Amino acid sequence: MNQDYSYAISVLQDMGYTETEASEIVGKIQQGGYAFPYKKAMSVNESKCDEWMRDNCTGIDIPVLWTPQQDKSSDTIVLLAQDPLRDNDYWDYSTKVLQHDRHVIVGTPYALHISYETKRTLVGAKKKAKRYNVGVYRAIIEKLCERGYNVYCTDIFKYYMRETPCNEVAASDVELFVNECKRVNPIKIVAMGKKAQRAVAELHIEPDKIVSVPHPKARPQRTTELIVNDIIEKL
Repeated sequence: MNQDYSYAISVLQDMGYTETEASEIVGKIQQGGYAFPYKKAMSVNESKCDEWMRDNCTGIDIPVLWTPQQDKSSDTIVLLAQDPLRDNDYWDYSTKVLQHDRHVIVGTPYALHISYETKRTLVGAKKKAKRYNVGVYRAIIEKLCERGYNVYCTDIFKYYMRETPCNEVAASDVELFVNECKRVNPIKIVAMGKKAQRAVAELHIEPDKIVSVPHPKARPQRTTELIVNDIIEKL
């Protein structure tokens, strides 16, 4: 599979970043790491500014378009997750190493742009590596790409703030997602989890374009194969 970040700069600009800032963020992600832009230097959602400046674990995940190994497809499926969660335990190490207080941590959905070994190095081979059990997401993407689809991975919540966990999707988040759909023009939107499903249900999208499935984390008893097959069968 190939990773395509051509849509990420536009999404970051929609979120208030300049083209230069967005390009720098994407460049860091493409190098296989996370981006740590300084919060004060970036434009943020004003309604969340106070929380943003207090929080040490603010997160944004930029969208990634995964394409088949041989050729980019003409058909794209959106894999819609819920939020760019940042684990406070994981990022405690950064407070000392990077002094990231006042930074927003930018990554990608499920952090699939980073190799497993790099993740183990970042968090400690034994202590935190279990937090990266994301094989189910890669399996979903791989299976869809094998079937000739592009897979556009994004979140319905565009910001995560540890101190202010979101329960409802903001209008600004929905607007950002609508803009993404206009650019990507997906044939299907796979909404994983209730928050993502509630958000897309309110949009003026043809019902047959929306595929609602439980979030993989809500089905720990299900094997990766069963979860992947459930999605494939509903397309």
